Amino acid sequence: MKSKLFILTLFAMQVISSCSTQSKSLEKSNNELYPFSKDQKERIIYTVVEDMPTYQGGESSFLKFILENFKYPNQESLQTKFIVEFVIDCDGTVLLPKIKDKNDTELTGAEKELLKVISMMPKWNPGKHNNQNVPVKMTIPINIEIDHW
Repeated sequence: MKSKLFILTLFAMQVISSCSTQSKSLEKSNNELYPFSKDQKERIIYTVVEDMPTYQGGESSFLKFILENFKYPNQESLQTKFIVEFVIDCDGTVLLPKIKDKNDTELTGAEKELLKVISMMPKWNPGKHNNQNVPVKMTIPINIEIDHW
């Protein structure tokens, strides 16, 4: 089964949610903890910064990475639209990937596969605010066009 991926609004990304303050670690939906720093007690996750994070190699490299790694799973219904959220940490690491407005028990096979691919991404160029690397929450709509179903 061939599939084509189109990333909508990719690097003019919609950053949809508001800023939030987190304790010294963020809790992933499967209850694993991601410490940001041993010496920081609170951390702001930004949604808009002076220099937004960018994927190393730009939009075409991001698209290529998704295309090469996403394998559409067998599932009963065709799913073509996703809204993926994740945090790009101060060092460019991808943290906390999730499908917007869904918890783990509600995920389809295609959503699980897309989150797996997002988790495998190499480091990004981190976002900067006041000349400091900061964690930034990204929200990216992704549309998948399937040639044959």
